[in-house]
Parts: sequence; C-alpha cells; structure tokens
Amino acid sequence: MIKVNQFVFGFDQRISSDALLKVEAFYKDYDNYPTSTVRPYLVLANTGAGFSGSDDNFSSFGLEPLVDAGFGKARGVELSIQKKLSDIPYYGIFSFTYSQADYTSLDGIERPGSYDQNWIINLSGGYKFNEYWEFSSKFRFASGKPYTPYNSDGTQNVADYNTHRLKSSHSLDVRVDKRWYFAGWTLITYVDIQNIYNHPNQSNIRWDPQTMSVDETSSIGILPSIGISAEF
Repeated sequence: MIKVNQFVFGFDQRISSDALLKVEAFYKDYDNYPTSTVRPYLVLANTGAGFSGSDDNFSSFGLEPLVDAGFGKARGVELSIQKKLSDIPYYGIFSFTYSQADYTSLDGIERPGSYDQNWIINLSGGYKFNEYWEFSSKFRFASGKPYTPYNSDGTQNVADYNTHRLKSSHSLDVRVDKRWYFAGWTLITYVDIQNIYNHPNQSNIRWDPQTMSVDETSSIGILPSIGISAEF
C-alpha cells in the first residue's frame, strides 16, 4: 500500500478590503510505490493512469510483475494575490508556484517525476469600463516537463530516463465582452483570442519513423473566436 506523509504550512494576509495574500509551503514523503521488476527505472508515479504508447516508451505497467519498493518526495512553495472587483473597477489574481518532485525506483537512482514542472506562473485579470464593456486577459508560464531522449534507431535511451526537459511554455489570452440589457435577460457577446502572440508551445516529442528523427509536437498557436451567451 502506498504511504504518504504530508506537511503543509501556510498563512493568509488581507492586504486591503478587496485584496488577499496567501502563502503556502509543502513537503510530501512517498513510500511503498509500485515499481517494475522488468524495468527497474520505472515507478508508478511516472506512468500516469492512461495506456502509454510508443511515444511514452509504453510506460504503463500492463501485466509486469511489481514490488512496492519505490519512494519519492515532493516539496515546494505557492504564493497567490487576489484582487476582487470593488469600487475600483479591476480584478485579478496572480499565482506563483515553485516545486520539485523526485522518485527512486528499484535501480536506486533518483530522477525527476514525469509531471514535475518546477515553475508555474499565472496572471489573470480584467477591467470593467462600465456595465456594458469589460476587458480581461490571462498570462501563463510553465517550465517544461521531463522526458527521455531517443537513440538514433528510435528507441528511448532509458539510461537517461527523464533527464531532459521540454521547452518552457507561455501564452497570453485576451478577451472583450459586450453586454446588451433587455427586459428580464442579458445578451453577452465576446471576442476571445488565445495565445495572441502565437508562441509555439512544445507539448511533446515523438519519434518520426519516416524521417528517422525526433518530431517536436507543439500545441495550437493563435486561436481567435467569437461567441454569444445569455443570462436570465
């Protein structure tokens, strides 16, 4: 049975009547994690809950024999500042997280967790010009996740399991809302542009057997949209 000891310390501080600061530090100690006896570098925490295909070196355990000999630790700090909408007609929230997660399997080598993103920063907010018009935006930044590099023949180099990282990702979304008031209901129209500066955020790497090279998969770039909604 997986065991975990968690230690959390935090505090809240009201900066003003409409703004709140939160700080939290945490440490988690994991033990008895299932690990493969066939692939001694692989621990359950790094496989996720899906059915990993060739892009992930078929990392799901399947019918492999397991033992509860893996362990790991995660630690970090989180900070957030929230400003609610008030007489001052803008609102927003800033959050910052720094964390590290490491796991050790049967081979005794400590490696970063597959979902370990050290730095995550979010900044979102908006401004209400009046009861009709509103502008909002959101900026996101995240460090790249660990991955295992490929050999020249397309197999993954398990000796360097999770020793490389994807590129950091970041994007900026903007949105403008217009409200139309009618008797008993409100029509809202909006224009939304995601990743407005069209940054090619790297989401994964895979081996392309046709070109015999690594293919860097990027998420969708700039994405504009318009829409309507109604409130009753």
